[in-house]
Amino acid sequence: MARRNIARERVQHTAAGSDIMKDVRPRPPTQLLMASRLSDLEIQRALGTLPGWSRRADVLTKTFTWPTFEQGIAFVTRVAKAADAMDHHPDIDIRYTKVTFALSSHDAGGITERDLELARQIEQVAAG
Repeated sequence: MARRNIARERVQHTAAGSDIMKDVRPRPPTQLLMASRLSDLEIQRALGTLPGWSRRADVLTKTFTWPTFEQGIAFVTRVAKAADAMDHHPDIDIRYTKVTFALSSHDAGGITERDLELARQIEQVAAG
């Protein structure tokens, strides 16, 4: 499990004159905070490398079917770990043995490279 390195620094509180501790976390590059929407052509090309994934408006989607409910839930748990590592989280619909993922970058208003990368990660998790 990856751990984040959190630096701490002592800061002089100006109003009360007392020392306080605060976390100083490294900030991700701006491009990660606000990803750019992909063009229709970029999305179509990428879908050619992601079997079973489709586009519905501004969302990438795919349904996976598992033999049992328990296996589907275990799959979702593995995907959750990958999504947390990316800090990019899909919408997930679970219907007995069917698990549907919907990927979209809400801050960009559509599909971004982060969605494509998460789809690739989900495929790797499904392949085991």
